[in-house]
Amino acid sequence: MSILRRAIVMLIVAGVLSSAADVFAKGPRTLLNATLKPTAAGPAVAKGKAKFDQSASRTNFSVEAENLRGLNGLTASFFVNGTQVGSTVITLGRAKLELTNERGGRVPAVAAGSKVVINVGLTTILSGSF
Repeated sequence: MSILRRAIVMLIVAGVLSSAADVFAKGPRTLLNATLKPTAAGPAVAKGKAKFDQSASRTNFSVEAENLRGLNGLTASFFVNGTQVGSTVITLGRAKLELTNERGGRVPAVAAGSKVVINVGLTTILSGSF
């Protein structure tokens, strides 16, 4: 094997080992996803999803809803296990909430089975569980 080929192989192996070390150094990771389905009170075509991603160094939580055109201009409130975690105005038929603990942000505690709900006023329009 030529010196150039050996050098390339050694660089590839070093890169793989470095990536593996980064993964192990960050510790365990929790990744949960939930599909949100419309309730009888919400638009029948509405759909949504929620994502919880936690590692040793950061925690992110996001919820998205779409096909909400008839609700444009109204406020969507987001709940996890019955506690409101945020709200936003529905625009272009969409509502989105993103929370992260970076820069001091607060992220709700989420586990398998946690319930996510989106309300407009007192009416639940989408719900689902992790």
